[in-house]
Amino acid sequence: MPVASNNTVRVAGASFFLFCFALFLSSYSAKKPAIAQVGKKLVAEVTTPIQELTISVQQGITGTWDGYVALTGVKVENDQLKGRLSALEGENSRLLEFEHENHRLKQLLGILENADLKGVTASVIGHNPSNWVQSITIDRGQEHGITHGMPVIESQGVVGQVITVHRRSSEVLLVTDHASGVDAIVQRTRTRGVVEGSGGRLCSLRYVVKEEELKIGDRIITSGLDGVFPKGLLIGIISRLDTNRGAMFQNIEVNPEVEFSRLEDVLVITGGNTELAKDEPQIEKPKLKQGSK
Repeated sequence: MPVASNNTVRVAGASFFLFCFALFLSSYSAKKPAIAQVGKKLVAEVTTPIQELTISVQQGITGTWDGYVALTGVKVENDQLKGRLSALEGENSRLLEFEHENHRLKQLLGILENADLKGVTASVIGHNPSNWVQSITIDRGQEHGITHGMPVIESQGVVGQVITVHRRSSEVLLVTDHASGVDAIVQRTRTRGVVEGSGGRLCSLRYVVKEEELKIGDRIITSGLDGVFPKGLLIGIISRLDTNRGAMFQNIEVNPEVEFSRLEDVLVITGGNTELAKDEPQIEKPKLKQGSK
């Protein structure tokens, strides 16, 4: 108890002293304003650097935070822009593909209009991987009016002939196949022959006598006399000539105009002016080999 009493007395005394000192300073400052200003300046000199340091640290923290927030926002915006760019590139690619497809289809439909033909456009959905038969598969069949034997062309020239028909697809034998034969003429000289497939990338123009004067680069077109292909369709270009003195016919190599490895869209001719000409002799068309439908 004596200790507590002593502490209470000390606290009360210190408080009274400070109160009196405060009154003294107030009274003295009121009488001596200049002295009070000196004290204020002294306090300001001591506290100003601390305040400046505090403000600088605060501004630094604020700036760092604002920068982090800004960078985060830029990253989010950048990710959004990348997503939009990717979507626009995909859309642009689709539009370009639609444009190319539309151009190809217009070319095919232009053939029908110019030649007074009827036909069905089709997309190539498969290539025969075997070395025995050179053929493609298209996405049109019985449901679309396709029948066996119909001619198939492309904007550049002759593709082949339908040999197998399914409900919604068909197989087309290419003119480069061994079993293919198309009645043809040399456009410049009107020389007739039959274009047969060689089984590779090329064809041969057969049954042309050696007296015919042909040239490399001559265009070979359909004659319209086989009852299959309309007249005037481009088959290919003569790429090599070989006249054997001991043979009756020339060996003529023909490079097809159609790039079969790049075929995407074709035209199946279903009707029109494709009947046989009655006023010209016919060259017998080689028959399909056994196993070809």
